[in-house]
Amino acid sequence: MHPILSALFRSRVGPLLVVIQMAVALMVLANAITVAGQRLARINRPTGIDEANLFVITSEGFTPRFNGEAQMRTDVDYLRGVEGVVAVTATNAAPLGDDFMGNLAWTTPDKKGPPQFFALIMGDEHTLETWGTHLIAGRGYRADEIQPPFGSPRGAASGQRMLILSRSTAQRLFPDGHALGKSVFYGDGAPVTIVGVTDDVVGPDGVGFVGWVAQLPGAPSHSYLVRTAPGARDRVMREVEAHLPVNPDRVITRIRSLESFKEVLYSSDRNMTLFLAFVTLLMVGVTCLGVFGLATYNVSTRTRQIGTRRAVGARRIDILKYFLIENWMITAAGVVLGSLLAIVANAWLVREYSSDLVNPLPPLDIYDLVGGIVLLYLLGQLAAWYPARKAAAVSPAIATRTV
Repeated sequence: MHPILSALFRSRVGPLLVVIQMAVALMVLANAITVAGQRLARINRPTGIDEANLFVITSEGFTPRFNGEAQMRTDVDYLRGVEGVVAVTATNAAPLGDDFMGNLAWTTPDKKGPPQFFALIMGDEHTLETWGTHLIAGRGYRADEIQPPFGSPRGAASGQRMLILSRSTAQRLFPDGHALGKSVFYGDGAPVTIVGVTDDVVGPDGVGFVGWVAQLPGAPSHSYLVRTAPGARDRVMREVEAHLPVNPDRVITRIRSLESFKEVLYSSDRNMTLFLAFVTLLMVGVTCLGVFGLATYNVSTRTRQIGTRRAVGARRIDILKYFLIENWMITAAGVVLGSLLAIVANAWLVREYSSDLVNPLPPLDIYDLVGGIVLLYLLGQLAAWYPARKAAAVSPAIATRTV
């Protein structure tokens, strides 16, 4: 080790620059892997619904004559008669959709303590079947419990106020695990009884609100969620677009699959992952070029030293090991400094983004850091391999004549 260290300290600038390159590359690489892993996990997480066979229809009435409730019943009857349709529900928002109604709820009438947020989706007795999700406790809604659309001639619905919660929302409201039959309070403070608990689903604008979903018994008149038999979605969408009952007092604003909503919702996550991958690959590539350049420079300036060692009996493998060990020592210094920088940078990022409910940055995963260290070691040694082999191939006779 002593001769290697002596050679490095005689020419400090080159090794120091490579150490800094290694450190910065490891800092970026470890944190990029952690962030990209979080984004990919969010993209690939289960949605809790039959997303591949669902599509959304939205419409808008634009004249005083438009009767939303009557049109809703006409549309729903038509949709349920289309071949390939499994279930239909009128709703104000769809899981993975781009529109939702948020709400804050408390577990006490006086609304003391921190509230819990959830996305509130209105639906009828067919909503759970349409989503393709399952009850894990309680029951779904009955037809006589569904409130009429806003502005309906029948006025506000009477009867019980009730909710169906997702598992995660129920657990946040009632950590003891017993939500069924209990009440929550929001709006005017009147009790709202929990009658059912479902598996978690990705809520509207679902990037952040996984499982933060509650279903209210209501039948809005402007949006429908349609579930089809497997493989029939695209055909049904075309048929519905062509034959949905015409009403001169309303316009169909869109007919889109839930998968298209998902593509839009997670586009920022995909773009962030691609950007991090590009920047990380660029930085690692520059670091490898730095290692290669330093190793090549060291070989070119030590040709005479190499020849002398070969003349006194050093084997090619000895020369090869010399330069690989030298590179290993430079890499070791870089990864030690880089590990410290990665931990400090991640702590700062976590602190800065700790209040972001949608995209909170996770702490640095130790496995990501170790993986980054191993990757840089391997790439560093590979980058130094060719110059080291070139040095080992130098003829003693030629090297000793080189000034």
